[in-house]
Amino acid sequence: VDLGASDATPAFDLSDATDYTPSGSDTYVQFNDGGSFGGSADFVWDGTNVGIGTTSPSRQLSIVANATASTLGLYSYNNMSAGDIAGTIDFNLQGGGAAEKVVNSIRSKVVGTNEDAAKLIFYTTEDSDTTEAGATGTERMTIDPTGNVGIGTTSPAYKLDVVGTTQLSGNAVVTGTLGVTGIA
Repeated sequence: VDLGASDATPAFDLSDATDYTPSGSDTYVQFNDGGSFGGSADFVWDGTNVGIGTTSPSRQLSIVANATASTLGLYSYNNMSAGDIAGTIDFNLQGGGAAEKVVNSIRSKVVGTNEDAAKLIFYTTEDSDTTEAGATGTERMTIDPTGNVGIGTTSPAYKLDVVGTTQLSGNAVVTGTLGVTGIA
């Protein structure tokens, strides 16, 4: 079949009598497997849901590993520098004909000089500040590379560093020294 190529060499040649019939079950996603159609029970689409590692996906994307622990990896191979975003998980909403909005986001931000450390940043939005897809919302919590957690601060200096008014209900148990500042 020549699809308008200017020379005599066809762009596609289907005259080799190769069998281009999809293989496997009718739910298998087909892919190029060494020049032939291939399908696998490890990658299925049931018309609504996609399954990786399962033939019965129960969610829009179901990933199942046949191991004691499974890992979902988000990789970035772009010679990252401090301040670069290594990966993002966005939670988006769209409804009623409105534009898609990012309502929550988790980002991994490089803080090391040689791609050797990153912090996790959690963003949320309030009803009035939902943002267009691709934006971040407001930074609410940070976990730095040493394990320090900051709420209301982007640079936590302690295992739990809260900036702003805090309420504790119930008992507070302190083991060690309790330091209190700012009491009038």
